[in-house]
Amino acid sequence: MRNLHGFIEKIGPATGLHGAAIASELLPRLRAAAGDLAAVLFPAICHGCGGLAIEGEWRPLLCHVCGDEFPFHAADLEVPWPLAAGHALARFEGPARRLLIELKFNGLLRAGRVLGERMSRAGGAAALLADADLIVPVPLHWRRRWRRGHNQAAVLARALGRARRAAGGRAVVVAALRRSRATRPQVGSDRNDRMRNVAGAFRVRGAHAELIAGKAIVLVDDVVTTGATAAAAARALLDAGAREVRLCAAAWAP
Repeated sequence: MRNLHGFIEKIGPATGLHGAAIASELLPRLRAAAGDLAAVLFPAICHGCGGLAIEGEWRPLLCHVCGDEFPFHAADLEVPWPLAAGHALARFEGPARRLLIELKFNGLLRAGRVLGERMSRAGGAAALLADADLIVPVPLHWRRRWRRGHNQAAVLARALGRARRAAGGRAVVVAALRRSRATRPQVGSDRNDRMRNVAGAFRVRGAHAELIAGKAIVLVDDVVTTGATAAAAARALLDAGAREVRLCAAAWAP
């Protein structure tokens, strides 16, 4: 950078422009050229098909073909009591499934930020969020959170919250809930087994009990199958005095 400023000072007299004026013209062009060069040397790879993700509104996560095939889910979810309502952005298949797996297991946080922002624009989710007071992610047990380095639901919730705050929405309370005991993975279990597995697994942190009381809360998770985990988390929030709990998920697995 020091050499660049020296170069600017040298060519200034020849061009009749001051260094600051030259820099204002030259630096944006250099940044654009550097970006173009990086795109050639390190092209974005589509997480859906492995092709180049250089076109389309989903780039650099998905190519335009996979973006066009993104399995949006328009209908509301049938959620178990005590959840009041639920919505998912997509079906858990195709490009949506691959992005969420990359987020959950491989730390592709950009996928969570993009999906969270998309969730904020989905019609069903917007209705859930319209008069909500707080956004709360479903927590991981601390050991699983430590192994992964992140909670995928929290990444989604923060992105959703940022988009909603830009539109005058409410805050995200990441630490409102804690998972008080570890639960076994739910894959392959039926609805009743899932309900028993997560029953009583969540608690509202004492410091947040007053904040939760009387509030309408949107609970955020990555993937919903039977809704058992979200229902158990909702039960903890309602026991702490929440007025209502609604579910907003990135994907629904039928």
